[in-house]
Amino acid sequence: MTTPHYPMPEGRSGPPPAARPGPVTTAFVLLLVSAALSLAGLAINTVTYATVGLPGSDVATAGLSPDQAALAESITRVSLIVGAVLFLAFETFLLVATFKMRAGRNWARIVLTVVGGLGVALTIVTLALLPALQPGIDLPSVILGIVQSGVIVAAIVLMFRPAANLYFRGAATSPRNG
Repeated sequence: MTTPHYPMPEGRSGPPPAARPGPVTTAFVLLLVSAALSLAGLAINTVTYATVGLPGSDVATAGLSPDQAALAESITRVSLIVGAVLFLAFETFLLVATFKMRAGRNWARIVLTVVGGLGVALTIVTLALLPALQPGIDLPSVILGIVQSGVIVAAIVLMFRPAANLYFRGAATSPRNG
């Protein structure tokens, strides 16, 4: 039995790129789900804050003159907008890393693992401290955080399965790595 010959681009030689294993594809899909959950969380928080108001805003503005309270609320709203823009920029970076991970870039796998692990750890700490910090718990956000953490952990585990390790190792020695 002969091995099929795959033509390489001009100036490149070597074996054809390894086929993407199932665990990498599944991790890719899970990371896309995680990104969608992040955007859903941003939407939920935006709608909640727009309709109900910011948590503790009545307490924070107690004792302030009407002008001071309006200024404090304006600063808070601008901060939320800037935070949302930075959040979207970071999510865009993570999406780029997700597509690079699917293409076999090991650096992207490592970035996604570190950022995902930190996100899961932050979710666990937040859930542990939430009752003390905020007596009126925002149940949709809590459920979303738990589900997203599970999705991220599953994606990380899949990115380090034996077949995935071989894929990333093969991509590292391939001339297309970058």
